[in-house]
Amino acid sequence: MRSFLNRQRGFTNLACLAAPFLLASIPWMVQAMGQEADPASATKETTSSEYHRLPAYYGKVITPEQREQIYQIQDEYGPEIARLRKALKKVVDERDRRVQALLSAEQKQQLEEIRAERRRLARERRLRRFSEQENLAPPTDEGTDNTAATREE
Repeated sequence: MRSFLNRQRGFTNLACLAAPFLLASIPWMVQAMGQEADPASATKETTSSEYHRLPAYYGKVITPEQREQIYQIQDEYGPEIARLRKALKKVVDERDRRVQALLSAEQKQQLEEIRAERRRLARERRLRRFSEQENLAPPTDEGTDNTAATREE
């Protein structure tokens, strides 16, 4: 626990040192945002789509032409995939509601207790991993995916 507190102090010191540099860069960022972007970057921004995400490691091996072709394919299939994902989520949610409706109040309470215990164990594992590593921020419960913790349920 002591090493955790020492790291926390280190992060605080680092934040205090970095703050003046960040504050000093604000006028520069405001100026840069007000300037006109060059036409090439403007074209890229306007052609960007929510579906434009390359598969893992593709960016390291493809040409710019292939990148554009991949983006075109993603634009073609993206809306249909999004629609199907939404429909699948609706079906899964309905299934889960029906399954949960079969449980008694006592069973629901037991299930919640099991899930809470799994979340507690997962948090302990994350904290233990953190204490074994150096120079990392401690994990938080916010935004964590508890899928691994509840997988065995």
